[in-house]
Amino acid sequence: MRNLKKYHDIIHSLPKRSRIFNLFLFSFIGLFYLAAPVFGFSLTPEIKFDRISIEQGLSENVILSLAQGKQGFLWIGTQDGLNRYDGYTMKIFRNDPGNLKSLSNNYIFTLYTDRAGTLWIGTAKGLNRFDRETETFVRYFHDPENINSLSSNNITVIFEDTAGGLWVGTDGGGLNQLDRKTGHFTRYRHQPDNPSTIGHNTVSSVYEDRSGIIWVGTIGGGL
Repeated sequence: MRNLKKYHDIIHSLPKRSRIFNLFLFSFIGLFYLAAPVFGFSLTPEIKFDRISIEQGLSENVILSLAQGKQGFLWIGTQDGLNRYDGYTMKIFRNDPGNLKSLSNNYIFTLYTDRAGTLWIGTAKGLNRFDRETETFVRYFHDPENINSLSSNNITVIFEDTAGGLWVGTDGGGLNQLDRKTGHFTRYRHQPDNPSTIGHNTVSSVYEDRSGIIWVGTIGGGL
């Protein structure tokens, strides 16, 4: 309505001949917009989708996560390996039981690229850090005998805060914060008798707001 009033004022400030022409033009445009749906015209651009599947080189058709690195590659996490797409070809990374520097597991829940451009991969069996120079993986696992290890191998979410802390949420093991200098994890787990702990040990999302507060979404335990 504000725009119509503005247009009305502009029209009435013009000479009479120009005013008549503009009124005619404005009426014609209005009638076109009203008639367009009746005659099947679309006033919004048609959105078309290109499909990429195993026929185009994907390792698997169930896509669980996407991320883009600083080099421009699109990383695609599936139930059967990690895919790197350059817009033309696909390169697939999978677990090799005989190679300790391969992907720890082929079932990829989540992907995350940190500010340094490092790709982190959360799988059904451990956390992985991709080394761009060697195209190999550094693995992080849960060790029942090491309190500085991951609390669980089922990784659900990865997030880097503005201070550079890397947060790793798990399914059943709570939340972890990784010290990248030492490789040690600090664990934050739900404790039923402590209301100051997280609400549940299955973490679905992590977010930092503009004031620096970390928010943790859980499955069954709220926020």
